Amino acid sequence: MEGGNYIGTVSSLGDVKVRLPEEKFYTIVAVDKRNYEERQAQASQFNTLTYYSNIQGYTVRVSPSSTYGGGNWVFNNNTSFWVQIKKTDLSQNFAVIAPNAARVIIPIALDTSYDYYVYFSKELKYNGKVVALVETTDRSQANTARVNNSSVPYTTTITMGNVPNNSIKPAVMVKNLSNKSVRVNYANQQKTNGSADGDFVVVGGKNELISGFEIGDNTNVIEFSAVAWTENKKVPIDMSMQANKVYEITIPSSENASGITVTEVAASIYYD
Repeated sequence: MEGGNYIGTVSSLGDVKVRLPEEKFYTIVAVDKRNYEERQAQASQFNTLTYYSNIQGYTVRVSPSSTYGGGNWVFNNNTSFWVQIKKTDLSQNFAVIAPNAARVIIPIALDTSYDYYVYFSKELKYNGKVVALVETTDRSQANTARVNNSSVPYTTTITMGNVPNNSIKPAVMVKNLSNKSVRVNYANQQKTNGSADGDFVVVGGKNELISGFEIGDNTNVIEFSAVAWTENKKVPIDMSMQANKVYEITIPSSENASGITVTEVAASIYYD
């Protein structure tokens, strides 16, 4: 650890396995070691924003980046949001800027155009722990960065006026009244803190808040399974999920799927 940063080395196209002390969001910035030793600030960079949980592990595969060169792209983030500067086809993050960060610089090639979208993200906390990443963008704010002179940087300044909508994506609170551990599925994919991979398991007799759902997702496509059950159980209630809402889904103590209930409540009840 150095100055609040965790520093390590990973092989080319290798995986970064995150083991960190707190459940929160971290910025992963990778640079090619040989390039960095030779070129310092002008070396290519890889940027991503990741959530780390002691319960759900997270692995990032580092890949080469096209953000390098003799020009500088400068970011000032005058908001309380995380900001991701993404390539317009979403294949790459040009940069990740922490809330209220100033003079964040990434290298870009001279005489090259970089079309980009700005994505805003905010941490949500439930019982004092970060549980979700709310992401929103206004594509009318899309722009192009270009540097023609190495001594004149391109500057992007982001203010609260640029944040398009501070709404919270829907989440699901699973209340498992059975005595079996239950896997939670949505559209044949496991849901884990906003990431559609890995397993999410709710232990018997426990409650879990699950994020990663989108506005318009439907409760009746959520499915529960347990090794001890003879068949999977789908939520029988057809309810379209809305922004700023949490859907309380209760699994009964019996194996009767028709006994599963859904209640829509305000997100403000759950988030700190």
